[in-house]
This record gives sequence, C-alpha cells and structure tokens, in this order.
Amino acid sequence: MKYVKYILLGLLGFMVLFGVIGLFLPSNQTVVREVSINAPASKVFPYANDYRKFNQWSPWAKLDPDTVYTFSGAEQGVGAKMEWSSKHEHVGKGAQEILESRPNEFIKTRLDFGFNDPSTATFTFEESSGTTTVTWTFETYLGNTISRYFGMMLDSWVGESYEKGLSSLKTLVESS
Repeated sequence: MKYVKYILLGLLGFMVLFGVIGLFLPSNQTVVREVSINAPASKVFPYANDYRKFNQWSPWAKLDPDTVYTFSGAEQGVGAKMEWSSKHEHVGKGAQEILESRPNEFIKTRLDFGFNDPSTATFTFEESSGTTTVTWTFETYLGNTISRYFGMMLDSWVGESYEKGLSSLKTLVESS
C-alpha cells in the first residue's frame, strides 16, 4: 500500500510539472517556407488566389483524392471560400477563406479546422528578373497547455507539407 501511495504522488507530481512547463511554452507558432519559381508573379499568383487552382498543387489534395470540396463566395480573391471533408487523418475537415488579396503580391487566408481558434496562412510573391519567390506562412494560436506541446512539432509537420506543396507549385507553373 505504501508503494501505491508513492506511485500516485509521483504521477501527480509529474502532471503538475507537465502543466507548469506547458504554461511557459510559446502560445503562438509560425511556420515559414519559400520557393523560387522561374516565372513572373502574374503567372504564379492565380494558383494561390483561386481555390480550384489551389488543389492542382496542394499537398493535401494529393493525400486523399476522395476529399469532398465545396467552393463558395467569390470565384477568386477576397471572399473565395473552400470547405473540405476527408476521412484521411492528415486531411480531415475544415474551411479556408481569402481575407485579403493584392494581385501578384500578397494573399491572406483564414483557416478553420474546427478544434482550435482559426489560424492564418499568407502567401507573398516577390518578383525579380522574371523569377518569383513565393513565401508561404502559417500562424496559429495555441491556447491550452497540451496544444502548446504539439506546437513544438508544428514546424516539421506543417513545414513538410508546405515544402511539398511549393515544390508542386514550382513544377506546375514552370511546366505550363
């Protein structure tokens, strides 16, 4: 009985320590990836500004071809919205809407996965000598302690998908 008491106290101590450490982990996480594409921004921009074109290079569209997409709002640019639903664990369900769009320069979107506060993703397009550098940024707020622990792995999880997507975008644009 004495050992059970020590084990329970040890578990309680571990849970308290886990919670306290979690409070000091960052509550905001940012993931940034970029690629240089041998094409002018005017040729690259439409693939991020139109969700029907977005799925031609999206890393998640390739994970589950059976994903159901619903498009609403504007056809492209501000107000364009895409909702998706998938049984694939890495795709899931959610919605994305373009909040801001400056042709050939910048796009800001809101992502809602249904389980956290909405996140944002942005695309910036910087053209120089016919080459466009596309920077894809994901920003999210992780309010609770457990989410903050998952946030420590977010860069590798989301970053890998962003790298695949940007690579597909580069191939798509440069081959068309």
